[in-house]
Amino acid sequence: MVIFADQCQRLEIVVDSNRDGRISVSDLLEWLQFLYYLPARFATLAVDRSSTLSKFLDLSCDTGTHWGGAVFSGAVWLLIFGLISMAWGDGSARKRGGAGRS
Repeated sequence: MVIFADQCQRLEIVVDSNRDGRISVSDLLEWLQFLYYLPARFATLAVDRSSTLSKFLDLSCDTGTHWGGAVFSGAVWLLIFGLISMAWGDGSARKRGGAGRS
């Protein structure tokens, strides 16, 4: 299944990664890895559109799937979950009548 086509196939997810005709635990782990690296893949895809910047940063098709991509994706996911947590906590405080009231 392809989400968005580019020359490096950064956003292509394979449903059956080992092509044995069955969905197995290894396929699920591949899906989780794909989802984890999604922010880095989107970032490299956006930068790759500018050929000058892409050449300057020395981007290749593997960029965003190693330790740098892991750190970047982890930071983005922490930010996303932090914002969701803050929004969730703010909404539940309003339902209780406000935080800090007795």
